[in-house]
Amino acid sequence: MQNAGPEERSAFVRNPRPLISQAVEESLRAAGRLDYLSPAGEEEAIEAVAGPVLVETREYSERVTGIAVYAKPTLDVLQGSGTTWLPEYFTDLVVQALSRMTGQALADLCGAVHDAMTSGKETVDVAGQALPATSETLRALQVRQEMRAREEQEQPTPTSNDQPDDCAPTKGPVIIETKDNFEDLHWRPKRGQRISQIDLSAPSGIATSLKQHQTESLSWQMDAWSAGLPGVLNADEQGLGKTLQTIAFLRWLKSLLLNESGLTA
Repeated sequence: MQNAGPEERSAFVRNPRPLISQAVEESLRAAGRLDYLSPAGEEEAIEAVAGPVLVETREYSERVTGIAVYAKPTLDVLQGSGTTWLPEYFTDLVVQALSRMTGQALADLCGAVHDAMTSGKETVDVAGQALPATSETLRALQVRQEMRAREEQEQPTPTSNDQPDDCAPTKGPVIIETKDNFEDLHWRPKRGQRISQIDLSAPSGIATSLKQHQTESLSWQMDAWSAGLPGVLNADEQGLGKTLQTIAFLRWLKSLLLNESGLTA
């Protein structure tokens, strides 16, 4: 659906099941897995694949209220440092200058870095600072430019004088509307504790030793699972080992499930 038009995306959000079944059927036919089956057999084969793709959980039913045109929420939260995805040699002055640039200005800067690399020039000037003209710099700037371009696309169209400023947007991506907890608590999942038959500690089979902060994160994930949470958001700066933490948790969870089944990892 990434390249689909607005109407098709809207239809998918309203009722994804038919389009999922259609996509599964096309894939199965192309692979020859529906050959020589009766109509009833085809329907059964399609449902066997398409059915598990979309499962309407209790949490989904209780939280979803309808569909709406996306509007970026206005939240009173602290601003980040602005250094995410930027190499350490980006000075504060450079970061501040980048934060003020439009998407087009960032695109032009990407072009300047590319030209400097091609011509053998070692640096480009940004806010009076010499920024290394390297592939790492170019990748970081391209990520920042893509993020800024998306932000500019999401900005609401100015309203006319006879239209309230707080009116809902009429154009934009159609999304599922849900109860949120941005300002007040509107929704809380019903959950119960899970019982673990194995220790809440780092599992065996992980060759790489976990650092202190990774061990703490792993313990937090195991505690969250034991408390009955449906999931957690493990987010921090790039390069701190979230992937290893997640692998360790999945290894622990696999050991738990195998232990409950009487098997061994």
